Amino acid sequence: MRRTYEMFPEVLMVDGTYRVNKLRMPLYLLIVEDGYGQGRIVGFSLVANEKRETLKNLIGEFGQIHNLEKVKTVVVDKDQNEIAAVQKFMPEISIQLCKFHIMQAFARKLKKCAVTQEVQGTITQLVRQMVYAKSKTAYDNSFGQLHNVAPQQFVDYYHKNWLESAPMWCAYQTNMHINLGNTTNNRMESMNQKIKDVLHMNLSVPEAVQGLLLVCRASNYAVRHRSFVQQMTVPYRLNDDDEVVDIVVKQLTPYAANIVVHEFKTARSQTERYACTPEKCCVLKTTMGLPCRHIFATRMKKQMRLSF
Repeated sequence: MRRTYEMFPEVLMVDGTYRVNKLRMPLYLLIVEDGYGQGRIVGFSLVANEKRETLKNLIGEFGQIHNLEKVKTVVVDKDQNEIAAVQKFMPEISIQLCKFHIMQAFARKLKKCAVTQEVQGTITQLVRQMVYAKSKTAYDNSFGQLHNVAPQQFVDYYHKNWLESAPMWCAYQTNMHINLGNTTNNRMESMNQKIKDVLHMNLSVPEAVQGLLLVCRASNYAVRHRSFVQQMTVPYRLNDDDEVVDIVVKQLTPYAANIVVHEFKTARSQTERYACTPEKCCVLKTTMGLPCRHIFATRMKKQMRLSF
């Protein structure tokens, strides 16, 4: 786990899961994303409760083992205690909230409002537009419409609970920071499912820890197998003899290579459309650190070498 964190520390996902031992102690996982786009456990803790001080102790202990200065972004759900714990030890990083949990929270509140189904649908659509807004203008437009359509009860709820935290969940702001495309905690949910295939609420705490270590070992074996297969396999793409593509597939993991090759081919087919200055690059560059179609198109237009 230590080596995995050292290799992929940029984006850390934190969340708790339940019903994994007799004492009903919540299990907190800390996960990163590796070069294959897979979630990897870099820390776990069975905690007595989910109070703020407990979670601060958890993050503090994690920081004693790992260098937290390498973390750029932390993805959590919407728990204020989790957010406070992260902010104490990593005050400069970007905290991003799971967009799925955001939409769930708004949906629960909307059900308590006395409005018609049609109005509910309109409000839901406006909230979604705000969550996934690609610009401040788009966000402001949907925000203004929400005030005109939603009942005062819902508007007050939004102002009290979500307005100030918009930089943590609104796409045009979260896309300014690296998150490797993790706008939800789906990787965490996937890992939780694997863990619950092994753990259950009838296990003692020592048995639960043994089960967790088993899951971690199995995950490491799977990663080693993928790495071995990649090293022993010569990358080949049908009907594609482009020199740049050849370099990409040889130097990057298949996961990253597929993304970059798609961007390169898109730029090559529509150079004039996508050429721009680096400051106007799409979210792929800012969120994943990979060259986007805009960079490729600009270099093609200026006849610059496409090297890696």
